[in-house]
Parts: sequence; C-alpha cells; structure tokens
Amino acid sequence: MGAATWQASTRALAKGGRLILCGATTGAEVKIDLRFLFIRQQSLLGSTMGRRGDLMHVLEHVAAGRLHGVVDHIFPFTEVARAHQYLEAGQQFGKVILKFAE
Repeated sequence: MGAATWQASTRALAKGGRLILCGATTGAEVKIDLRFLFIRQQSLLGSTMGRRGDLMHVLEHVAAGRLHGVVDHIFPFTEVARAHQYLEAGQQFGKVILKFAE
C-alpha cells in the first residue's frame, strides 16, 4: 500500500467498506477527501501486522500442518474472466487461485 495504489484502493471500497493498511511500500504520503469517508461511511485501519516473533510463531503452526489457507476455488489461467466474475459475485469463502498450465 502507499501512494501508488491509494486512489484505486479508496475508489474500490464499497459503502461501509474498510481499508486495512499494512505498510507504506510505495510512499507514506497520500491525499484524501475526507467527505468521501463520511458520505460512504468508510473506515481506514492501520496495522503493523505484528512483531517478527509473532510471525515466527504462526509459521511454526504452518510447518506443523496445524494452520493452512482456505482455498475456495482454483481456476485455470485461461479462465481469468470467469474468476473475476466469481469474485465480483462475492460468494467465495477463502482464496480464489489462478493456476498456470504445467
């Protein structure tokens, strides 16, 4: 997140949406018209994502097989348009993956 993606990220928020910011990799200064936050009832939340020790603790659970990502659907890369339609419908639970042919 940062200046390079700020405008697109804020425009993509739905009414009542929340933008969670984790870092400022493309710049720390952005411009925002606060009236849009009020009118569209949106919110911003900054997060440091935890400490390095927290990450290492989570990775231990991943390595032990106790924690894994939830994959909702895998689409072949040739069906990227269908994958986008699926996401836009908002019915997924978990990650949607595009897979390149092997």
